[in-house]
Amino acid sequence: MYAIVRAAIIATALLSSAACTKQSSNDVDQANAAVADARAKYVAAAKTRLASIDAQLDALGQRADDKSKALASQLRARRDQIAARLDTIGSQAPSGWDAFKKDVDDGVDSISKDLADATK
Repeated sequence: MYAIVRAAIIATALLSSAACTKQSSNDVDQANAAVADARAKYVAAAKTRLASIDAQLDALGQRADDKSKALASQLRARRDQIAARLDTIGSQAPSGWDAFKKDVDDGVDSISKDLADATK
């Protein structure tokens, strides 16, 4: 009788442990999906901002003066660096996510400011 009770307790503990592991796995899967979704939305928003910058750079490059053309070339090089950084999003660790976003956002903001100053 003692052996049956003991076996029942062990079986219950094992089943309970398996259920917890499955729940933990589901939680991790949901968290990973949420992170992937957030990253995809961020990339889409950043690419939209870069497309806007591209249009402004094209307009700046169309100006006749050499200073505007040189500035457009410099800003396009910075824009390309940001785009390359954005392409590395898949390798960004969760611990570095905030720094990655700040780096990309600051770069885009800086180019946008420089473009605004150039077109005044």
